[in-house]
Amino acid sequence: MNRPRRAAPTLRHLPFFEELARHEEGSTDARYATAGLLIMRLLDHWELAGSQMVAPESVSVRAVREAIMALPAGDAVRECLLGTVNTLQTLHEVDVHPVLPRLFAYAKLLERRGEHAMGADVYESITQRASEAFDGDLLIDAYLRFAFCRRIIGAFEVAEEAYAMAGRIAKRGGQTERVLRARSGLANVAIARGNLPKAETMYLEIAEESAAAGLLELRASSLHTLGSITYKRGFPAKALRMVREALSITNDPLERERVLQTMGALLIPLERFDAARDALKLVDAIALSEEVRSAARIGLVCVAGRSGDRKEFVDALARVEGRSMNVEDRANLFIESARGYQRFGEFEHANALLESARMFAEANGLNRSVFEVEAMATDLAAQIAHARAEAAADSEVETTFTEVEHDLRKLTAEFAL
Repeated sequence: MNRPRRAAPTLRHLPFFEELARHEEGSTDARYATAGLLIMRLLDHWELAGSQMVAPESVSVRAVREAIMALPAGDAVRECLLGTVNTLQTLHEVDVHPVLPRLFAYAKLLERRGEHAMGADVYESITQRASEAFDGDLLIDAYLRFAFCRRIIGAFEVAEEAYAMAGRIAKRGGQTERVLRARSGLANVAIARGNLPKAETMYLEIAEESAAAGLLELRASSLHTLGSITYKRGFPAKALRMVREALSITNDPLERERVLQTMGALLIPLERFDAARDALKLVDAIALSEEVRSAARIGLVCVAGRSGDRKEFVDALARVEGRSMNVEDRANLFIESARGYQRFGEFEHANALLESARMFAEANGLNRSVFEVEAMATDLAAQIAHARAEAAADSEVETTFTEVEHDLRKLTAEFAL
């Protein structure tokens, strides 16, 4: 089915321009962003101008192909983008439907690389083009992934709207699993905003309904998230049992690495540092998702800080430096870095990091992180005050000793001893 031609594109695909601005021209990251931007703009102009835009002799097509071929040979992104160009060139007229699955695959690859802003842009492009009648499943999934990416970068209201839209379309189509996934997404937004009771209630319902419908993977992911919530509400043993059950159910490689990362994270506050380190190092080694790998590396920062190993702490911080990560992980990195420096007695550095964490969490609506920072800041202030009091007391004792020694020398001199 042909789609109506779209209005002339203005400055669309802003995340790609922003990514280009962050990297040096000619760098690997810049080449990935360039190839993605050119393919998205080629698609825009193809819809506007027609199939002549993708003729073999077209300057636009040659530029796109050159940008794609600059990516590493055998790279999944390169192959996906080449397939997209080939699909456009096989169509005799503008018809977006055969192209949309290619775009969806590209967006998933961006997600896996941790490029959530660019991934969201591609998913949004799919939602703007797909038809509920002809692309129902793909449209719902694009809304779900668009919402996920927007949640990850802190755009909670946009994420809620997209999850709600996905749920409505899925409900009209009688798609129970996708309805439940949309509700899971809304529950995750509640978690990010710090409303754990609401999220727990929602996930308990989702886990029960998933089991009743025989949706084992969805039940596994629900138990996984419930485990995290249960831990935050003060029940660590129960939380670990839930996460362990989730690990026994899931066969999805991505979900398994997420569950393992959570398991490692849950072991840290219980001071099972060796087990936590083993789990997180395993995830770092095998992770398919850069998001999960970043979370595991932040967990290793936490292990080192809380176990008191300063060398391991510095090394772990170096491994996360400069990495792209979601807003929740960024806030957590600030917090755990501050906790580590506090543990090593570097109070000024810890205090500065807590202030950065507070400002970042407030700017991104991360209420739970704000609460955690405030509690840590109170504890740190008390620790600093105690250290200063001890230093003052030590100084007073030293002054007294000096004065006594002076008096004794004076008396000794007077008696000519």
